[in-house]
Amino acid sequence: MKHVVRLVEGHLVYDGLLSSKEKASIDEILRVLQEEIPTIEADLEEEYGQGVWYKYHLGLFLGELLEKYNITISERR
Repeated sequence: MKHVVRLVEGHLVYDGLLSSKEKASIDEILRVLQEEIPTIEADLEEEYGQGVWYKYHLGLFLGELLEKYNITISERR
């Protein structure tokens, strides 16, 4: 069964059966995203404004997170 995690009105919803290790991993990823993304966005906006370079470097950062946490292509959607 596919494991789907989504945010509904600010709360995590887990569809499917998840082990405690899988759930802990997802919680850690969410925590990192909630803490790091606003900081990175502010730094990039200060350096590049809201233009194309801002979006490019934000995409690079997000891509690194996807690789770091081994998020599969199907889960990235």
